[in-house]
Amino acid sequence: MDQSDRQIITTRIIGHSRDAVFNAWADPKLLAQWWGPHGFTNTFEDFYFKPGGVWNFVMHGPDGTNYQNHIRFVEIHSPRIVILEHLSIPHFHVRATFDDLGKRTKISYQATFDSIGDCEEAKKYAIEANEQNLDRLTSLLDRGSNEYTPNPKLDLVLERFVELPPNLMWQAWTQPEILKHWFCPRPWKAISCEIDLRPGGIFNTIMRSPEGKDSPLYGCFLEVVENNRLVWTDTLLANYRPAQNPFFTAIVTFEPHDKGTKYRAVAIHKDEVIRKQHEEMGFHHGWSVALEQLVEYMKRHVL
Repeated sequence: MDQSDRQIITTRIIGHSRDAVFNAWADPKLLAQWWGPHGFTNTFEDFYFKPGGVWNFVMHGPDGTNYQNHIRFVEIHSPRIVILEHLSIPHFHVRATFDDLGKRTKISYQATFDSIGDCEEAKKYAIEANEQNLDRLTSLLDRGSNEYTPNPKLDLVLERFVELPPNLMWQAWTQPEILKHWFCPRPWKAISCEIDLRPGGIFNTIMRSPEGKDSPLYGCFLEVVENNRLVWTDTLLANYRPAQNPFFTAIVTFEPHDKGTKYRAVAIHKDEVIRKQHEEMGFHHGWSVALEQLVEYMKRHVL
């Protein structure tokens, strides 16, 4: 029976091995990081990756709306095929296939709805959403192959679990009018912030001490991965122009964790002397207090 009028099919060739792509579906820690369109995050309640297993989760929209999803895995033929049934409204079946192309993988996502009407309604959002979903999968796999391992002799690391979803952490870091409220520990103030959110884009702030002395931070973004990862540096100015007095590069990541975020900030230095200087300036205390201020502000003014 021809079901094409009740189907939405999305196909993509991804530059990673089939095992890596399939694992990103099978591992809930990875799946939670990319499932859904841009700006969405997930809280997994149940995940049993086996025929007959259930997958229950809440998808959190960037506007704060929650979407409950109930799914049952029908068939799994590792690493080639996953067939699942979306039990929530709208009801549909998905057949995901993974074709081995050597160092690349062709992934096909075929959703079959109960009626033409359901399918046409879903097309209003699902076609673009599916493309964004695969964009996020690709970004996740690309990041995994270039994950940074801190050097304890040269780098400083702050890691915390916070009760905010990654999309709100992202907003706090990328919207100047929010960032100014938390970026430096009180009684210091961030009196100015300029952000051009793209690799090579400007990231400038001016911090003012209680005595009225201004400390500018001029830099640029090196990597921008929505809701997940920011890399910026003061070793370069906007459009990658070399800076005169470089100090450090920062990698800030937002990893979904339970109902919140695993927050990690890494400060990278050129040598042990600069690292020690940054530590003695109060890196751990200052960045910890700033994070507390971030959470406080977002809970009070955004949630």
